[in-house]
Amino acid sequence: MGTLKLHVVEGQPLHSGVRTVVGSIRLDELDGRYVVDQRDFHSQSGYQRPLSATRVKKLAKDLDGGLVDITPATLLNIRAFDPSWLTTGDNGCLMLSIPDGVDLYGVDGQHRTGATQRLLNAGRDRWGNFRLQFVLMLGATPEQEMR
Repeated sequence: MGTLKLHVVEGQPLHSGVRTVVGSIRLDELDGRYVVDQRDFHSQSGYQRPLSATRVKKLAKDLDGGLVDITPATLLNIRAFDPSWLTTGDNGCLMLSIPDGVDLYGVDGQHRTGATQRLLNAGRDRWGNFRLQFVLMLGATPEQEMR
């Protein structure tokens, strides 16, 4: 995969002081980096409820048919964020460089993202360049994600 480079804009920091950035990401860039911290009641880990396959399938079908758009941003987090990954270019724009192997944790928008991943798996040529808007928390803990 390599380092993922995204142009971003500084967002509103959380009350906890966690920085946020906003931008968009192509589905083929998100593929393989997106992780959901799904609740496992046996091991008492994670916090996200399982996806509803019915909701994901219906949204994917409606997206594919041009009946709906995905306009709300997906909320993501880089838990192990290194501030050196966020730089300001000569033109004043922010560049976020995410090294290979760094996960983007899904905090909100799992059904939207699940539907687009389903479409990507069915047709990478058609859906690989599809862009999802995101708000990205930079270094929030799992506890901060849950708030």
